[in-house]
Amino acid sequence: NGLRQFREQAIVKTVFPILRLIFMFLFVLLGLKVFGSLLGTLIATILSIFLSVWLLKIPLPSTTQVSKFLPRDLLFFSVPIIIASLAMTVLRNINLLFIKSFLGDNTLVGLYTAALTISNLPYLIFLSLPATLFPTISKSASAGNENLTKKYIQQSLRYLLLLIVPITALLSATSVEVLLLSYSSVYMSAAPTLTLLIISSAFLSFYATLCSIISGSGKPKMVMIITLFFVIILLILNIYFIPWGGIFGAAFTQLLMSFIAATWASLYVYAKFKVLLRLKSTIKIMVSGLLVYSITTYWHYTGIYIVINYVLILLLYLLVLVLLGEIKKDDWEIIRKIFKKNER
Repeated sequence: NGLRQFREQAIVKTVFPILRLIFMFLFVLLGLKVFGSLLGTLIATILSIFLSVWLLKIPLPSTTQVSKFLPRDLLFFSVPIIIASLAMTVLRNINLLFIKSFLGDNTLVGLYTAALTISNLPYLIFLSLPATLFPTISKSASAGNENLTKKYIQQSLRYLLLLIVPITALLSATSVEVLLLSYSSVYMSAAPTLTLLIISSAFLSFYATLCSIISGSGKPKMVMIITLFFVIILLILNIYFIPWGGIFGAAFTQLLMSFIAATWASLYVYAKFKVLLRLKSTIKIMVSGLLVYSITTYWHYTGIYIVINYVLILLLYLLVLVLLGEIKKDDWEIIRKIFKKNER
C-alpha cells in the first residue's frame, strides 16, 4: 500500500477471502467444526503472506538509505494510526454491547446485528478509497506539492460522493426489502434502524476518507485523539438514547456521532488545505440522489428482482448527472483507462 501497488494489493485481498472460504468449508466438511474454520483461516493467511512476498517486487535499499532509517520514527507514526483504527472499530460496533447491557433482550440484539451487518456493506466497500488515498496524500504532502495534494483531495471526495449518495439512497428507500432479501420476515421491524445505520455509514465513510488525508499529511496523532474523543461522546449518548429509544435510539446515536465526526473532519481538512468539495458539484449530486430516493420509495420490487430495480435506477442516476453536466469527458476517460489497464 505504501508503495502504491494497488493492483497487487487488490489481488491479495481478493485471494485471501476466497482461500479462507475454501479451506474453512473443506475442514468443516471433514468434521473439524470450529477448529476447522480457524485452521482454514490460518492456512489462508499463510498462503496470502507468501503471495504478498512474491508480488512485492522492490529493489533492496542501499546502505545509505538503511542508515537514515529510524525505527522510532516508524513507531511514533504507526502507533497512533493503529489506535485510531481500533477506535474506529469501537465507534462502529460498541452499540451492540450497550444494547445487550441496557435492554437485556437477545431478540433486539439480533435485530440490531442484522441491520448493522447490512449497513456495514457500503462502509466496507468504500474503505478502499482511504487505503489508496493515504499513501498518495503522504507522497504529495511530503514532497511539498500543495496543488497536487489539493487535487487529490477534491477528486477523491467528489468520486466518493458520486458513488455513496445513490447507494445510500437506494438502500435507505428499500430497507424493508433488503432485510427480507437476507433474513426472514421476523426482521422487518429493524427497517427504521437499518435506514439510520445506512446513512451513518455514509458519514462514517467520509470521516474515514478525511482521516486518511489528515494522517497522510503527517497528523496521525490528531486522528487518534479526535476518534477516541468521539468514542467517549458516543458512550455518553448511548447511556441516554438506548433506554429511551431501544435499537432505534442506538442507531440514532450512531448517526449523530458519524455526522459530527464527518463535519469536524471536513472543517479540519478545509482549514488545513483550503479545499474540499465544490459547492456546485455537491448540489448536483445531492439533487440526483434525492431523485433516486424519491423514485425508489414509490417504485421498487421485492426479492431478487430488486437488483434489476437497482440497476435501472442507477442508470437513471447516471443519466441525470450527464444531463446536469456533472459527468464530463474527463470522468469517462478515467473509466476507460481503468478498464483498459484491467484488460492488459
